[in-house]
Amino acid sequence: MRGLPESAFMEIMNNYLGGVKTPYDKNELLNRLSTQLQLPKNIERIASRINRTDLKLLSAVQWFSNPDRNVLIDFFSGSLTPSEVTGRLVNLEERLLIFYDRTGQTPGLVLSPLLAEEIFQKLSPLQIIQFRYQSNPAPQEMPLINGSFLICFLSLLNEDIRICNNDGSIKKKFTSTLSRIFPAAGFTDEPNETLHLLLNALKTLALLSENSGKWHLKMENLKAFSHQERREQLLLLWGALCTREFSKVQDCSNLIAALVDQFPPGAGVNECNLESLILLLRDRVLEEDHHLSTSYIIKILKHFHFITEDRGIWYLHPMIPSLLDEKRPAHGSLFLHATFDVNLTPDTPFSLPLAMSLTTDRYDSFAQLRLTDASFRRLLKAGLTLDELNYEISERYALTLPQNILFSLKDWEADYGGLRLWKGIVLQVCPERIPLIQQNKRLMELVNRKLGEGIYLLAEEDREEWEEAMQEIGIETVPRTENPGRKVPKAREYRLKENSQTSFFPETSSHPEDYTEEEEYEDNPHDEKLKELVRSNKTFSEDEKDDLLGRIDRGVIYQESQIKPGIIRSELTIVKGLDYQGKLRMIQSVLGNRAYQLEVTLPTDDYDLITHRIIPRSMEQEKDTQTMLTGTELPDKPFSCPVRKISRIRKIRSSLF
Repeated sequence: MRGLPESAFMEIMNNYLGGVKTPYDKNELLNRLSTQLQLPKNIERIASRINRTDLKLLSAVQWFSNPDRNVLIDFFSGSLTPSEVTGRLVNLEERLLIFYDRTGQTPGLVLSPLLAEEIFQKLSPLQIIQFRYQSNPAPQEMPLINGSFLICFLSLLNEDIRICNNDGSIKKKFTSTLSRIFPAAGFTDEPNETLHLLLNALKTLALLSENSGKWHLKMENLKAFSHQERREQLLLLWGALCTREFSKVQDCSNLIAALVDQFPPGAGVNECNLESLILLLRDRVLEEDHHLSTSYIIKILKHFHFITEDRGIWYLHPMIPSLLDEKRPAHGSLFLHATFDVNLTPDTPFSLPLAMSLTTDRYDSFAQLRLTDASFRRLLKAGLTLDELNYEISERYALTLPQNILFSLKDWEADYGGLRLWKGIVLQVCPERIPLIQQNKRLMELVNRKLGEGIYLLAEEDREEWEEAMQEIGIETVPRTENPGRKVPKAREYRLKENSQTSFFPETSSHPEDYTEEEEYEDNPHDEKLKELVRSNKTFSEDEKDDLLGRIDRGVIYQESQIKPGIIRSELTIVKGLDYQGKLRMIQSVLGNRAYQLEVTLPTDDYDLITHRIIPRSMEQEKDTQTMLTGTELPDKPFSCPVRKISRIRKIRSSLF
């Protein structure tokens, strides 16, 4: 407050202390003001003037880091006009609840240190977002993205990955297969947005690759992804749906995790408040602002049934929290029948061995799949083994393969292994050097397979290591190659930030009242007493009375000691008639001064008069003969008129400073 202009400082002190004599000591005045504001009766009166919109704006100032007015105007653009946001902020400043801090590294609005604890405790993001607490309607459709869905989708791709025509378009045969297997997934809708979004998300995560319309499974990355817990798998998938840049996937995933973890149970919001909620969480969760599109994220959440709608109110799908529950085991999500039929529930975590070994029949409430000779051969062809499948089923899903299935799988694996292809470098060693090779422990660890006596299979990518091992035992006859060959690509790491699970919203046993309309200030008997005191005081002029009554309505006068002669500075407030220069001077006196508004009275075409309440912006001369007054007519309408047409103009004080 010490940084305020002298005129503004004096207006505040005159208003709240009931007049100040000069000369004065600033520190002494500030101490008097602080003491007065901390009196219990004054705290109660100030708190009684806080309405719903006040709490929203105060909570936003608390939540954001030193926001300026433009940040808050953008944030509340769906519920308040720019003029309304600006007017409310000015009112909060004159009530000494917030102030504009110019001393820090980031100038902006901050909460006043004089803010009473009773008011401070009411501030939270719950005040900013207008939640509706009612019984959550039963959703008509399941969330599309879950582990069982991905198992079915990738098993279908593994069956035949040639899903595109030569021109890169999706084959109609593939789309018809999708619509038959996934009847509720929207794969029949043109231009098949669901399929393209899903393929691009898997490509972003490098689980699939695409080259000239040809798609391929990235097995190493799929293995790494399969090893993740269910929560991490789903968050990565949902994050990849919201962006095509891998560098932003983690941010989107963390944002969605925060949305799930912080969404109050049983709460719903309209679309405007849903966007505000995501903006709030984005500001708190992300370390850097990647300019993620909230409207696009909301579009994705709707499209894949992450959120459900009922009469214009959006709810988190009731299955989402359970899908992301880290304590919920995968046991019981897989049903393996002796008939080789397999069923998966939506909370099944993605498993690569299952996706590669099964063929999908149908996906609706439960995924229906089968284990066949052909599907199991695709598992082996993908480089996986029966042992890996058996381990996955027993360890992750706590099931034991039925004996008839296990025997069949062993027969199929033995039949498939009758012919084997190996890729690498064959090392042939003469008989006299075989003992020397076999005694070298380091070299034998690099041997992938012994093909015969003195014949070993080595990996091309390990060439430097086994050549060094040979040199250690004196064998330097193996020629080096300048091109060591293709390296096996490193599997992509999928890792999310640690989630503290700390609630951004305060725990409460009851929900805040469900507001449906803007809450105005309640009628206050004490305010009526103050107004009557003003009206009955004969020392005040009519203009002064209007000013004082306005201050009571704005909440800056709340005690009798403030109503004293001399606290209002006398000034000309009305110009009318033919005093053209007087009108120009009055307009000029309020331009750039947020404490004033104007009432402008203009004649109409039918010789009537109409009064406009405006915030003046500028006064410009046109054609050397006409001066135009421009501004904003409240609540938020552009205004412009020639000054010479104004029949009456009145200056109204709307703020202390």
